[in-house]
Amino acid sequence: MTNKAAEYRQLARDARKRAEWLSMRDGRAQLMEMAQRLETLADAEDERARRDEERRRFWQLLPRA
Repeated sequence: MTNKAAEYRQLARDARKRAEWLSMRDGRAQLMEMAQRLETLADAEDERARRDEERRRFWQLLPRA
């Protein structure tokens, strides 16, 4: 997990905690939606980091000129 992904996941957890305290449905729903978007960003960041690592390993396998 990258630092950016971890940051997004922490923000998502914070949004969910705040949503628990809200009594207004709209505010709670908006925070839960924001938390889901942050989780999606975290997943995308993890996928990007995984692809970058795969590329790095691939290039290390090639013979050096």
